[in-house]
Amino acid sequence: MEKYITLFTPIAESFGVNIVDIEPIGNDILELGIARKDFEPVDLELCAKVAEALGAAIDYEISLDVGSAGAERLIDPSDYQDVVNQYVHIDFIKPIQDADYVEGSVVEVDENHVTVSYKMKTANKKIVVEIANIKTLRLAVKV
Repeated sequence: MEKYITLFTPIAESFGVNIVDIEPIGNDILELGIARKDFEPVDLELCAKVAEALGAAIDYEISLDVGSAGAERLIDPSDYQDVVNQYVHIDFIKPIQDADYVEGSVVEVDENHVTVSYKMKTANKKIVVEIANIKTLRLAVKV
């Protein structure tokens, strides 16, 4: 599978997407989840174009199932810097101010903290979360 990741990564990047999930299904199918680098939605047309380019690169030796990684996908800690200005949901390991999580827009990320702006009733608030206290960070849909 490593050979496919090495081969697929630059091709995916040429379409402005990252491969965020790759799962073998049996011996002859790879399921890939892609996400746009600008966090815009991934549509069926983009999935088809990426699948065609990846398939051609490996001469269709295996089947590929390429789809969106999802609107609420988990973010790897190494990618926290990329979610500045994105609406997220963060679950805490240890509660902060009696809360187990926060949902809001990421304002800033440094090597030890993620700062989130959120609304509490009608007031705008900010919270600084230590990265070591983040159980999960995922994109969220603002409703």
